[in-house]
Amino acid sequence: MEMSKFQYPRLDEAANEIRVITIWPGRFDDPIRIDITQRPLTPPPARNDSSLLSLEEINKTLPDESPWEAFNTLEGRILFINDDTGETSWSHPDSLVDPCLYDRESLPKTYAAQPAYEALSYTWGPQDPPSSVTVEAITMNSEHGESHQGLLTIGQNLDEAL
Repeated sequence: MEMSKFQYPRLDEAANEIRVITIWPGRFDDPIRIDITQRPLTPPPARNDSSLLSLEEINKTLPDESPWEAFNTLEGRILFINDDTGETSWSHPDSLVDPCLYDRESLPKTYAAQPAYEALSYTWGPQDPPSSVTVEAITMNSEHGESHQGLLTIGQNLDEAL
């Protein structure tokens, strides 16, 4: 049975839908097979970082004569810098200090976006020769939604990245 060219169903912009692609397992040279699910991207709830120490409080946890000092990065993370050696670390120099006191990445993952996903970032490059990906199924916003099959044409660089 010949598969038709894949047609994207329209995203529901009001529901803030995205397409999540699940790559089927296979061997290195197997043809790429994917499922596409359209789901609303629900932003995570606002984080309550009130349990985190302030930068001033974190610096007070360092010994008085210590060459280490804590700084905030642009992203709001704490970075420890040793003034003597130039060494940097995301971890407190005193391993007895609980990371949950200063590192929001160590807090429980109750603030994750839904659906959970990983993003692939790649540079645009040559589209030739194009290759085809088999779309096994597309599910629209529910487990029991409409399902399609087809071939999706992608560029060589995305094929190599996948």
